[in-house]
Amino acid sequence: MSTYIIMFILLLFLLFELCYKIKWNDSEDHFFDLQNSTAMRGFWCLIIVLVHTPTPYQNTIQDMIGSFAYVGVTYFFLTSAYGLSLTNSKKKYNIMLWKNRFIKLLIPCFIVNIISVFSTALLLHNPINIPNIFKINQWVIWLIIAYIFWIMSHQCNLSKYSNHLTCLLIIVFSLTIYILQKSNHYHYNSWAPEIYGFIWGILLFVLFNKFKSYFKTNWFTKNIILGLVSLILGVTYLKTKYIFFFGGYFIKIILGLSILLFMLALNTKLSIENKITLFLGKISYEIYLIHGFIFTLVSRIFKSIESGFYLLLSIIITVLLSIIVNYISKKIINILCSSNK
Repeated sequence: MSTYIIMFILLLFLLFELCYKIKWNDSEDHFFDLQNSTAMRGFWCLIIVLVHTPTPYQNTIQDMIGSFAYVGVTYFFLTSAYGLSLTNSKKKYNIMLWKNRFIKLLIPCFIVNIISVFSTALLLHNPINIPNIFKINQWVIWLIIAYIFWIMSHQCNLSKYSNHLTCLLIIVFSLTIYILQKSNHYHYNSWAPEIYGFIWGILLFVLFNKFKSYFKTNWFTKNIILGLVSLILGVTYLKTKYIFFFGGYFIKIILGLSILLFMLALNTKLSIENKITLFLGKISYEIYLIHGFIFTLVSRIFKSIESGFYLLLSIIITVLLSIIVNYISKKIINILCSSNK
């Protein structure tokens, strides 16, 4: 019973996090600005943590939400591609700027690895494995691959078709990994459907003004339609997600796009204003990197803890540690990036 009470409280917090101080804004200037995009990251990062709970500590509510949490990862790809495109439009990218971007990705990874290696050695008496300090999170590897595709495409002197080439490379890569994984030739974590978020981010940048303009009129009706489409696709996905390609790939991609379109369409008129979501969004990358390690640590130390308390304790430790890692990372990143100028 306590597990479901805690789950209910967590779900209420997620609803509160998203809706607190939500503001009707007709100006459109707020649409997908830094504040709103960061705030949405804060919402999605907790959804991802919620459903990544190890199987022994999961419950039916988490299982239900878990089928759709991949949209959060898709959203992180989207914001990365959009931010990349926006920065590129303001100033020409050079090798130093790329070095800085990779530094910002890798430093938090290595700091989390250091904490993981030495804390498990201290608390769980695991051997200190120095090479593990330099391991890169699998999702970060996928994001770096998407970055490499973007660099390759924009270095080909095909400015008119650079985005087309980037999208094509991502589609081919995604399909290849998905097929290899299903044929048991690829055994690592795969974000084959989620990486399409990088394509959606490029398209959002290119079609930004048209997207805003389209939702100027009949905003309510268009959002109702998008919501219903997402609901229908969601039910379809639940019934077909184990079907090769159609459910587990195609419908999953389309559903992710539909839900993101719905949230973005809402954002054309509704602005997320609260400091809680914005704060979590600023440490969302660290939360993503840390939560898996914390789940393992808590389960090993508190072996008889109930599911709800396990989840609550893991989330609290994850957020607190993410604040520390974010602070240390910024200090190191500022030093390294300033030396590249």
